[in-house]
Amino acid sequence: MLGKIILQTGLCVLLLVGTRTGAVESAGSKGTADANKAKAAETGLAEKKSAADSNASEVLISLGDEKLTMEQVGWRLPNPDDVQMARLANSWLETELMYAEAERRGITKEPRAAFFADIMRKTAFSQELRRQVADAVKITDEDVAAYYEKNKQTDRMLTTPGKLSFSHIRTETLEEAQTVLEKLKAGEDISALAKKSSVASDAILGGAVKERDYNQIRQLFSEEFLEKLKAAKEGELVGPMLVPGRKGNYEVACKDGETKPTPLPFEQVKENLKSQLELAGKRDAYKSLLDSLVKEAADKTVKSPRLIEAEKAVPEQPQISTRTPFRAAPRPAPKAVRPKKK
Repeated sequence: MLGKIILQTGLCVLLLVGTRTGAVESAGSKGTADANKAKAAETGLAEKKSAADSNASEVLISLGDEKLTMEQVGWRLPNPDDVQMARLANSWLETELMYAEAERRGITKEPRAAFFADIMRKTAFSQELRRQVADAVKITDEDVAAYYEKNKQTDRMLTTPGKLSFSHIRTETLEEAQTVLEKLKAGEDISALAKKSSVASDAILGGAVKERDYNQIRQLFSEEFLEKLKAAKEGELVGPMLVPGRKGNYEVACKDGETKPTPLPFEQVKENLKSQLELAGKRDAYKSLLDSLVKEAADKTVKSPRLIEAEKAVPEQPQISTRTPFRAAPRPAPKAVRPKKK
């Protein structure tokens, strides 16, 4: 009996050891397989890199000692198709042939040609510097999220468009506008009064404007008109206000309602916002570099009286704001219809 128990116990131990050994072997096999996969992946990447390096050094066309490689073609146009590759190669050949002929004729020594060649050479290097400065700008997802959180309530490109409904009366003089305002304060209906007194194209509709977004109001009326309407309470009168671009025309309006802008979901604007932040960052990095270089060279830069006078005639360039880098295509404003004079 004792021998039977010992025999059974031994079998159990053997089974347990066998199971554990199998598990270890299985785990070892899996680890070996994973290692093999990783090694294969590394080998594949190495082969791809080697193939890419080989392609880069491939000479596409040569003329004597001058050569055009695939790497150089890629500098001009990444991943060109066959048609583009052929055109680039033929353009290169044309340039090489014409340059050799110009050199043979002595044109490369002429002052005019040498001036343009020098400018083009320096331009190429300055453009490369600009590219490197731009490439150094990195906008992280954290930067995008931080900008969004800081500006989602105020940046109109990160929100749904705010809209206003109002009724208005346009007059030809300030005195007429003041008279209209007094009548409205006395309780006269703005719709009826607009039909009689407004010179705007919508007078026949009682001057009613429904659900017009902020940007359209800004374009069709003015920034002042928009801001005063936004600040007004529902049913409150605003004006008289001068209408820019319409000399002598004034507006009186009554706010009927408003839909406030609300932030768009972050995921909806994330990619476009990141692109615009990168664009603004690249522009600012280049401008900062240029400004510093101009400042450093100020004591060596001498401008003639003629140039100083000429620069006075150059219109001042508007400052480009980077506060609102996320820009969408402008919405087309409805065409204003010039009212017929009575």
